[in-house]
Amino acid sequence: MPGEDRLTALCEQPVKRVTGIDFVQIVDPQDQRVMHVYFIVDPETLQDPTLTFSEDAIEAEQISIISISGGERLAEIVVESVTNAVGDESRNILEVTVREPGDFSRYRLAIADDRVDRFFNLVEFSFKQGCPTDLDCEIPPHECPPEQMVDFPVDYLARDFVSIRNALLDFAAQRYPDWTEKIEADAGVMLAEVMAALGDEFAYIQDRYAREAYLETASQRRSLDRHTRLVDYNIHDGLTATTFLDLAVKGTGGTFVDAGSRVWAPGQGEPPIPFELGSGLADTTADAGMPRRFWVHTDWNELPVHLPDDDEPCLPVGATELYLRDTLPITDQVPGGVDPVRFWVGKWLLLKTLPGDASVPARRHLVRVTAVEHTSDPLCLDGSSNPIAVTRVRWEEAQALPFEMCLRDMSVHGNI
Repeated sequence: MPGEDRLTALCEQPVKRVTGIDFVQIVDPQDQRVMHVYFIVDPETLQDPTLTFSEDAIEAEQISIISISGGERLAEIVVESVTNAVGDESRNILEVTVREPGDFSRYRLAIADDRVDRFFNLVEFSFKQGCPTDLDCEIPPHECPPEQMVDFPVDYLARDFVSIRNALLDFAAQRYPDWTEKIEADAGVMLAEVMAALGDEFAYIQDRYAREAYLETASQRRSLDRHTRLVDYNIHDGLTATTFLDLAVKGTGGTFVDAGSRVWAPGQGEPPIPFELGSGLADTTADAGMPRRFWVHTDWNELPVHLPDDDEPCLPVGATELYLRDTLPITDQVPGGVDPVRFWVGKWLLLKTLPGDASVPARRHLVRVTAVEHTSDPLCLDGSSNPIAVTRVRWEEAQALPFEMCLRDMSVHGNI
């Protein structure tokens, strides 16, 4: 990237391919229905045709690329017309007229056009920006949200008499600091020990029932059988333990791995436990007695991650997409006759971070690809001043990130 951040790269494009939204101005604070949209790069200077709208007749399809949403009382704002105009300092702007102004909450204006960079095609604004207020409208710096703490720390791993008794006494010391008499003959300690004994008994019963309530943890075969009968399914007696494997391919190029190939899980002070590749015995005789085959490739051991903006190096909580460098996979990385994009859909990817700072926890998250798009980043140029190729990967909403992951420390593993 030619600058410290993406905004600098956008302003210093050698060939102006894209622009971005700078800010939104409410023209009349009393009316609040007319707004001016200013751009970072003048649309008239772009290489492609500029952002223009007909001034004679505004049809719905002509303004559908502009959307305003995000309010509390009025969630969606209807755009009635969009015209070209010239703003302050002779800057070319878009004049947007809405049917009615929004409420006091924050709104987001988005422009879905290829000539507007996707990282600068959305801006927050307020219809009440002209109203007098003492609030500071500056956007606060980004900070990783702290984990919410409970009233007092509780050891949820306390499951026996001793650990529950210690947890109760520690809790009492923090909640009631004036209670300092902790001898065994004290009535408070006696009550804590009685509750610890009951907790020990309840924990044992609770664990037994909890294990039998789920297929993954049931220890009694009759429990599994009764669960599966509810959906008219008979469990198979040959099912063993399963897990995902992250294969590291040596050498160069790709290869097939047959179902039934042996892998081992190293034990702690015990002999390794053998496993087999595949989902079950059916995979070893999937097609006319031939085992199912899994295609892996050396280049997928660690896929390079694209960092669009140095100022925003983290994938936020809830993210369902990221960008990979280059076009992945390419034709020579997949078996012959298979479309590279369709081959990637449905595969599993492992997102993994190994921070250099020991105080930052390492993260792992497994996702399943639902969509792949081969595109380019107009603000990241190669040696020939051409936009570099990137691959946009999306995964299921149910597998959205539960925590932030730093793109600088991330590696994506594709041989899962």
